[in-house]
Amino acid sequence: MAKKKATNEKKQARSAGQEGERCNWTSADELRLLDFITTHKAKGGDGLDFNKTFWAQAAIDVAHTTTSGAVKTGEHCSQKWSRMHTTFSVADRVVNFLGISWSNELGANITPESETVWTDLIKVSTYLLF
Repeated sequence: MAKKKATNEKKQARSAGQEGERCNWTSADELRLLDFITTHKAKGGDGLDFNKTFWAQAAIDVAHTTTSGAVKTGEHCSQKWSRMHTTFSVADRVVNFLGISWSNELGANITPESETVWTDLIKVSTYLLF
């Protein structure tokens, strides 16, 4: 059933002239998606496990900020959330486990003085964090 639906979505994308066109996620798109998820997080329960209807609604909401690339589908939004959540989880573990600073403006702010800490972290990250 899922395979048939995926095939139908591909056909719809072709008919809409999107064949081969990739999604382009701007910062505004990402923030819009995060705002939508935050506003409707109760629909996902404790594990933020959202259904396909939720992601379809998210795609409609994100369409308000999309300025380039293919129109984002519910599947695109779900995949983007998964990638963003994974990235955040890793960064959160690093910050909380090692006490390394993080800011949205500077990121990890790796300086020549702290570079050896990061080099050592990378060497043992699989063992420590996962």
